[in-house]
Amino acid sequence: MPSRWLPSLLVAALAIAAGTPAAGAPFSVGNVLVSSQTPGSSSRTITEYRPDGTLVQSFVPPAPPESSDLFSPRHFVAQGDGLLHVYNGVFDPYLSTYDSATGAWSHETADDWSTVNVGNYGGLARNGDTVFVTDVATARNPGSGVIAFDLGTGSTTTLAPGVAAGDLTLGSDGLLWVLRSGGTDIETAVAFDPITFESRGSVSLGAAGTDSRSIAVDANGDFFIASWSGDLVHLSATGAFIKSLDLGNSLYDVALASDGSIVVGSRTDGSWITDRDFSTPLRLEGDRWNSFVAFVVPEPSTGLLVLLGTALVAGRRRRVRSNA
Repeated sequence: MPSRWLPSLLVAALAIAAGTPAAGAPFSVGNVLVSSQTPGSSSRTITEYRPDGTLVQSFVPPAPPESSDLFSPRHFVAQGDGLLHVYNGVFDPYLSTYDSATGAWSHETADDWSTVNVGNYGGLARNGDTVFVTDVATARNPGSGVIAFDLGTGSTTTLAPGVAAGDLTLGSDGLLWVLRSGGTDIETAVAFDPITFESRGSVSLGAAGTDSRSIAVDANGDFFIASWSGDLVHLSATGAFIKSLDLGNSLYDVALASDGSIVVGSRTDGSWITDRDFSTPLRLEGDRWNSFVAFVVPEPSTGLLVLLGTALVAGRRRRVRSNA
């Protein structure tokens, strides 16, 4: 039996023994996924919850078979087509894709792609057949910006060259927002058209404080920011402060649903779900480390995608597949 199957089988066995649902069922739109770590260990589990906190299923993401990295899955997205895409690694990361209907994983990577070993770096977003990942310069891979994986053609494209991108999100306003995480423009969100990749300006997030770690953007262009200070912060589309919610622990990740629900993950204290009014948060998990979060959103439409412009920089990628 291939060794890479063992973590998934172990989780399934433990889930059966504990009476907990195991993996293998398609995700339900509107549910929440939380990727979190057992305190003091490298063991990581991805768990699906209903918005009321009811557990649906859980499974273990595998390390890419050909990666030289430490096991370090980071940001992810999940959509109604049953696919989960994970930023999987640090200095030698892979885009790992999980098919929730079959339990199968596939892994692919790109040339000159990496991030620094800051726990919550490694942003990822999806628009139709394109998955965007952040790229931060390291000693091995000096490039930086954003890499776009085309799921249909097997090609990659780079945009935002030179931007130290710690996180990114596909906003409900239709724009790809990149959170700058280094240099003189730290605490700045830069916008791009997710189809043409054209720049659409930037907004200063300085009103949220000095250490924004993750962003979500609503249909009005308002920002919801997970801060290392422990605050969930709401800024207007122009960057003006509206309100904040102190969750008491360094925050890692934030995601926003179309109905206004917000889910937040923290460094050492699990995750919560609330709403845009910051009503009393419901704790989804406690005593869990390095929590990344996402809502399962409807299946993306690919009908509006267009061919990439010739001015964009094309790259190559390597792909491996597994059934773990």
